[in-house]
Amino acid sequence: MARGPFHHDRVWRLALAAALLVSLLPARALSGWTGEVASLLTLPLVPVQHAGRLAAGWIRPSVSDTYAEREASETLAMERNEARALYRRLELENDRLRREIEMLSAATSRSPGLAIRAVRASAVVANPPGPRSGAGTLKLNAGVRQGVEAGMVATRDGDTVVGRVVGTPAALSSDAVPVGGAGAIEVVLLPPDEATELGRAPRGMLKPDGRGGFTCDLGQSSGVAVGWTARLADERWPRAAQGLRVATVTAAAPLETSPLHTRLQLAPAANPLESVEVVLVGDAGGEP
Repeated sequence: MARGPFHHDRVWRLALAAALLVSLLPARALSGWTGEVASLLTLPLVPVQHAGRLAAGWIRPSVSDTYAEREASETLAMERNEARALYRRLELENDRLRREIEMLSAATSRSPGLAIRAVRASAVVANPPGPRSGAGTLKLNAGVRQGVEAGMVATRDGDTVVGRVVGTPAALSSDAVPVGGAGAIEVVLLPPDEATELGRAPRGMLKPDGRGGFTCDLGQSSGVAVGWTARLADERWPRAAQGLRVATVTAAAPLETSPLHTRLQLAPAANPLESVEVVLVGDAGGEP
């Protein structure tokens, strides 16, 4: 049965009347059921709304997403930098241990059959020469707990005297005076090639010159010249240090007061104040 225009007009009027009636109702009467009705009416639009949100997020990401991505990127970069720094620290520690083993091995291998004590140390403070110390002083980071005793000899490269421990060491530190300020030292003098036998090599007494170096007076017949090496031959020093390089001859000239003698000027074989890592050696089982 066909429905005419009158039927549509009647439905329209009923809808207007219902809307007018609902608009006049209090808010309490509308709460609850109107939300469910709205959900039913918008249900067909949910797929379209979802697709729209996805497209909007792809075209322009939300501020929270951008912040989260930036924070994650910064976190990853920080972790990468920390891992890289840790790797470098491990490399440096491995290199330090390797150098320490080489230094201790060099100190002990040069005295086969001789019981010696060897302690690695670093010069944490190097005081330059002053009015009270013509050669300066070295503060070492090894003390009684590491087996350091007064009189032990600070060496470098397993073949060079740097200085000598003075005073009573503390628990974890000790003081060393550079070789140029350690007093007079008896030495044996050898040419640059060191081919001369020790029994025939001239001996002399090095005396500090107050500037970190030495002077030594010898007869002209000794033949000592610039470039010769002075090696330790002093019984007052530990046997573990005997034969180590002490100084190098830098000048040789006749004495004005005694033309038959030559005065040598010598410089330390190693600059004590530039020696960061040293090995302290002493005789085992007795005083150093």
